[in-house]
Amino acid sequence: MAKWCFSHGVALQRIETIPDDATTIAESALRLSAAYDFVVTSGGIGPTHDDITYSSLATAFGVPLVLHEGAYARMRRLAKPHKSQPNFDWTVDSEARRAKERMARLPLSGDGGEGREWKDQVLFPVEEL
Repeated sequence: MAKWCFSHGVALQRIETIPDDATTIAESALRLSAAYDFVVTSGGIGPTHDDITYSSLATAFGVPLVLHEGAYARMRRLAKPHKSQPNFDWTVDSEARRAKERMARLPLSGDGGEGREWKDQVLFPVEEL
């Protein structure tokens, strides 16, 4: 990610590696956002219970986690079947679907993030990974 940023003219000022700890994530996000124009996070946003980045950021900035319909629709459109869930169905309530939905619950405020196109809210769109 750092190489990509530098090659696209983004002058990174600081890189931190932090543990999956809600207090540490919140403290780091608040401190860095006060010091820099923008902060990029990666990791900690999967479907498992220990992926706490979004909830930690929401708590840090005092905003709710909101299902972002655009992100959820994109996830449904781009998701590939997984061998561990051969009968997965997006229309059936299940632990697997709720886990996937958690990944589209974003810390949003004000207009719910709808003021910008979803593709402009992420540094690396899925198609580029």
